[in-house]
Amino acid sequence: MTLLLALAACSADPDDTTAELTDTTVDLRLTDADYTLPSPDADVWWGPEIEVAAGEDRVFCYFGTYTGPDVGVKTLTTFQNDFGHHLVLMGTTASELDYPDGTVIDCTETGSLDMTTIEPMVLPTGAFVGGEALLGQTLLPEGMAVKMDEGQRWVLQAHYINTGPDPIRAQDVAVLEYLDPAVVETWAAPMAMSHGSFSIPPGESGTVTMDCAFEQEWSVLYMLGHMHEWGTSIKLEQITPAETKVVLEVAEWSPEFRDAPPITRYAEGEYDIPVDATFRTTCTWFNDTDEPLEFPHEMCVSVGMVYPQTTAVICDY
Repeated sequence: MTLLLALAACSADPDDTTAELTDTTVDLRLTDADYTLPSPDADVWWGPEIEVAAGEDRVFCYFGTYTGPDVGVKTLTTFQNDFGHHLVLMGTTASELDYPDGTVIDCTETGSLDMTTIEPMVLPTGAFVGGEALLGQTLLPEGMAVKMDEGQRWVLQAHYINTGPDPIRAQDVAVLEYLDPAVVETWAAPMAMSHGSFSIPPGESGTVTMDCAFEQEWSVLYMLGHMHEWGTSIKLEQITPAETKVVLEVAEWSPEFRDAPPITRYAEGEYDIPVDATFRTTCTWFNDTDEPLEFPHEMCVSVGMVYPQTTAVICDY
């Protein structure tokens, strides 16, 4: 997952959403048979049709507007084909004049996306790639939901890594379940801490550390870390004047954790963040390639779900 949530921004030709294709293009667009509904009234959001050449690592951003009534999002389950890396639902400040509904851009390269910021809105509670579950479910407790208001501009961000010999055509699905705001007892929101300014030389190890202080009290449902296949270890610590405690640590990172990282879960009220706390994330990698290792091909991210909170909590380095 992963978060996967580390998108700093996008800069690309808005019309450049297709790779160079041949008659060997493999159609891997999902169909109604490739996803399941958690309940009869679940809402199905189709992603854009995109194309990725053989060997390419591509990220696409698909803009839209939520036009229904104010709701609480109870579950978000995402579905991709075998080459999917993640599908995440982001919020954006871009107006429809800036990026009309249905606009798709290639946002593989980081930089500055004109007229907008993009931040996590709803974290997946379940994710499937090629029919296989990537995560243990991270369901919200009864009566808890993530806020989504009428008129909310959103971005579905689809990341694909085509390791096959042929170009592919893809289309993803996100399935959402809603709660009436009148029955929501507690609002929750994503917390994302992301480091995007590192550069690890070829053939070398590298470590970065980031400190994030929010000066607000929340409770935590879960925490996880995100790196890609060059990661060797990740640690998240909570530091206060009284103590330093390890929130999560993966001392030996494995490549499969890129898509299915270990998750530290908490019961309601079990983990409260003190107002004077600083979160320190430490990531270490080994670059066995011939090029410098940089974001977004590698990442250093800590992600969690906190409450009570109605908007995403972000710390970018």
